[in-house]
Amino acid sequence: MGFVVATFNLKDFVAPPPNDRERFTDKVRWAAEAIVPLRADVIALQEIGDREWLDLLLDHDLIGGRFPHVAMGTADARGIRSVILSALPMTDVRVHTAEVLPIPTLGKLEPPEFASPIPLRRGLVEIEVTVEGLGSVRVITGHFKSRRPVLFEGTRKERKQAAGRLGDAHLRSVFWRAAEAAFMRVRIDNILDDEQAKVAVLGDFNDTPASVPMRLLRGVDPKALVDLTERVPSERRFTSMHDGRREQIDHLLASSALAAHCTAAAIENRHIRQHPHVPNDAEIARGASRPRLEIDSDHAPIWAEFVTSA
Repeated sequence: MGFVVATFNLKDFVAPPPNDRERFTDKVRWAAEAIVPLRADVIALQEIGDREWLDLLLDHDLIGGRFPHVAMGTADARGIRSVILSALPMTDVRVHTAEVLPIPTLGKLEPPEFASPIPLRRGLVEIEVTVEGLGSVRVITGHFKSRRPVLFEGTRKERKQAAGRLGDAHLRSVFWRAAEAAFMRVRIDNILDDEQAKVAVLGDFNDTPASVPMRLLRGVDPKALVDLTERVPSERRFTSMHDGRREQIDHLLASSALAAHCTAAAIENRHIRQHPHVPNDAEIARGASRPRLEIDSDHAPIWAEFVTSA
C-alpha cells in the first residue's frame, strides 16, 4: 500500500475566451485523463483560475469525486494560482503570501537599486494530511516567476541596447526566483526544526536543478531536501520543451524523513511537445495576438510513491 503525491502545471486552466469555451471542455477532459493514471492521493496543480473552472475538473466523470478536499492559493494579476487537491482530509491549510520579498543583505557590495519591490505574485500553498503508516505529512507547493527577462517599464530599448543591458534583465529574473525560493525556504526550515518531519515540496519552479534558486530551495544539511526525480533515468528527466531543448523546471523534493519511504518516482512526459511562443504584453501592444487555448499542457506531471506499511 502506498501514498502518492504529484505535481502538474495544467497551463492556462483559466476562464477561456467566449470562442474557446468548447475547447475548454476538451481541455478539462485532457487534464482528467492525464491526472487519473497518476493515482495521486495529493496533487499540486499550477496555473489554475477561479474555483468555477477547477470544479469542472473536480466534477468530471473520470475524476469521480476523488479529491473532495481543496486548498487554493492567491492569484497573480493574470488570475492564475497554485492549488492542492487531496483525497485525504486536510488537518491544516496555510497560504503563505508577502507584499514584498526581502532582499538579501549584500555586505560590502553596493546595494542595488530596484525600480519597485519584488512581490510574491502567487501564494504558496501548504497542507497537512495524516497518512496511515506514515503519520503527519506536509505538502507545500509554489509557482515561481517565469524565466522571461525583467525589462524596466517603458524601456523597450533595453532589448536593442548592449548585451549587458539585456543581461541585466535576465539577472533580475533569476534574482526574482531566488527571492521566492529564499522565502519558501524559511518556511521549510521552520518545519524541519523537527528532524523527523515528513515534507514534500513540489511545483513549477521555472528553473533547472543546478540553478541558484533550486540550490537555495533544496538547502543544506541537516535540513537539505532530497530530489526524488534523481530516481528517474537521466534521459527521461525533463518536464518541458523550450526552443527544442528538453528541460526540467518542475520538481518534487522531500525531507530526508519522507524520502526514506520513497519507493518510486516518475515524470510522465510522453506528451511533451514544442509549444508556440506566447507573446508578452509588449508584443501584444504592438499588434501580436495570443494563440488559441491549447488543450494540452507544456509541462509534464511528476509523481512519487511512499510505502505506508512494512
